[in-house]
Amino acid sequence: EDATGKALGSVLAERKDGLLQQYRSAACVRDVFFNNESSFNHAYKMLPEWLEYSRLHGIEHFFMYTFGEVDPTMRHMLEVYLAKGWASRIHFERYPDTVERQHAIMEDCLYRAKGHVQWLLPSLDLDEFLRPGNATQLAQLWGSASVPQDYLRSVWDEIVRHEGKKTGKVRSISFDLYRYQRAPPNQLEMFSEKRSPLNGGSPLPKYAANVRKVQSLWVHWPQVYEESTLDLRVNKSILVANHYKSKKKDGKKTFPIFDSALRGDAVVVAERLRHRFGKDVAQLLEGLAATRPLASGSESSAGAVK
Repeated sequence: EDATGKALGSVLAERKDGLLQQYRSAACVRDVFFNNESSFNHAYKMLPEWLEYSRLHGIEHFFMYTFGEVDPTMRHMLEVYLAKGWASRIHFERYPDTVERQHAIMEDCLYRAKGHVQWLLPSLDLDEFLRPGNATQLAQLWGSASVPQDYLRSVWDEIVRHEGKKTGKVRSISFDLYRYQRAPPNQLEMFSEKRSPLNGGSPLPKYAANVRKVQSLWVHWPQVYEESTLDLRVNKSILVANHYKSKKKDGKKTFPIFDSALRGDAVVVAERLRHRFGKDVAQLLEGLAATRPLASGSESSAGAVK
């Protein structure tokens, strides 16, 4: 209905009782693998890497969104995670324009998460990998010598505690991003070690939302939330995201810094993918990249797929 109470339409929705459990950390998975914009070239290739990395580090459930016709290759890949109960699939027949679609995904995802999730990553894209900025400093949040492998499950509460706040007074926790050069089609993005200086103090961070304290979301911050709640902006030494995104206009000088922060994770994720899909990882990735080839007029760090 609209603001005056006039009925505008109705929605028929079904879900399997008991599918969703209680999660401390979950993520919304955008439908970027359905388009072929230069920003998300090879998104088919990026999806399994992003899912395995995120699950390895503590994201407990994924809300996956599909629209219209689903490519058989993508359908098979999604079913691997759906069958394990690690993900829910939400399907829309209508395919609105990009801005409307992304906003609809975040809003729908938020309300599916209510009652089930404490912290939600509503707009972290498949080419953005959240990681420790400095492992030693991040470990101090737990009073430990090392960062827990599943740190994305509990880090949000630890940040709130470290800042001397109460969870009920924090609506979101935001973080900055580094931009990295894309990897070749047959390699995980995490193997790329060329990055630019920090995007931040960018006015457009990404964030985790406290599901209980927000009512409406936008890409970079909550839009509607309880009064007297805070957004905590964490320093890049605590959390930062690797953003694997390059366009034709980006020259080599854009990526002057050598940074191998995720090489160790890449080795672990590659082995998990090999076990998950029973294929050589290079062949798996190159096949997925070829399923949705590069858009005309764009390029990755290694050039177009042959």
